[in-house]
Amino acid sequence: MGWVLAGEITNAGVFAKDMIKDPLMTQINKRQHVWVLLGLVIPALIGFVASGGSAMAAIEGLLWGGLVRIFMGQQIMNATNSVGHMYGNRPFESGDRSTNNFWLAIPSMGQSWHNNHHAFPVSAVAGLYWWQIDLGTWFIRGLEALKLVWDVKAPSAQRISVKKTV
Repeated sequence: MGWVLAGEITNAGVFAKDMIKDPLMTQINKRQHVWVLLGLVIPALIGFVASGGSAMAAIEGLLWGGLVRIFMGQQIMNATNSVGHMYGNRPFESGDRSTNNFWLAIPSMGQSWHNNHHAFPVSAVAGLYWWQIDLGTWFIRGLEALKLVWDVKAPSAQRISVKKTV
């Protein structure tokens, strides 16, 4: 868990320069606290409305749809970054101890293909092979098919084969 306390900040100018230049993305990022608050309030409102006005249902919506969801997301992210640097395989030399961990693939939405991510940090695609379950990439590809996102970065098959160590 030392990585949490290290205080390193990713260089967005290197890894996300296109997003920094996008005014909409900048505004969304500046309002992170609003999105977190909405992620708590909306489940409570859904519980309240769906139950016909029960305060207990609103509290349950806040608890399960808000707080537990955020807690579990944090635990999965921490596991991906901690377990994913200790257990798994390393098909690519990435200059660190990152691994690909199959067991966390579904709960992490594909981000447990962590060695892939470290080997190709600008790629939006973490699961590089058909058998690497990557729900996040499937979602991005769906948005791409709907023309809601474009210019999705992914390494070519040639680049993958050149960098592969195993």
